[in-house]
Amino acid sequence: MLLLATPVLVIANTPDDNKDQEITNELFWPQLYNRNYHTLYCAVNKPPQAKVTITRLYPASWLEQAYGCNNKGYCNQAQYQYAKADLHNLWPALTRYHQARGQLPFMEIPGENMHFVEEQCDFEKGFTGEGPSTASGITSKRNAGIEPRDYAKGEIARSILYMLWKYRLPDHGMLPLMVKWANQYPVSHEEQWRNGAMIKLKNYKATETRLLTIKKWQIFIYPSDSRGFV
Repeated sequence: MLLLATPVLVIANTPDDNKDQEITNELFWPQLYNRNYHTLYCAVNKPPQAKVTITRLYPASWLEQAYGCNNKGYCNQAQYQYAKADLHNLWPALTRYHQARGQLPFMEIPGENMHFVEEQCDFEKGFTGEGPSTASGITSKRNAGIEPRDYAKGEIARSILYMLWKYRLPDHGMLPLMVKWANQYPVSHEEQWRNGAMIKLKNYKATETRLLTIKKWQIFIYPSDSRGFV
């Protein structure tokens, strides 16, 4: 079982880029990752002074769509600001992997086709199959996405499931797979450490915890529809 801290942040009416810098400079690196750590996708070990890209598992562009934010640089909706700043959604990643994923969903891709072959990291970018042929006879690709290494799948799934539950966000077709991965891959030491560290962070006080039973994820019931968490 894993306790996920529900954060309470003081959100000022500042441009989003400034808010990102505040989270990065005041919380993520100096307070959360001020120790040896490893990157999300390929577990590259890094010392605390070695900063990499901070990646959002539930991308900022999806948050903007969910909250109807038309101005990418500024969105004055409190829930959007909370969701965008939520540390449970933020992980350290090498820039090339962050960029390769972009805003693609996570999925299971047939076969084995590493995107960065030279690094021998099981990070796949591809398609689930072929789409219908066009009038000119060209077969289109269907459902582009990312499949990370097995060890990261549980970490990714639980972060995304938390975001779906906490902010009632669209799942972009990933909910069944995230439930599957959360069941299949147990809670990592990194997750346990992160959650414990977040509870202790200054200006990130946990006033509530939610007990998530990792061994038995179910298709949860939201009050407003047929999805949700138990």
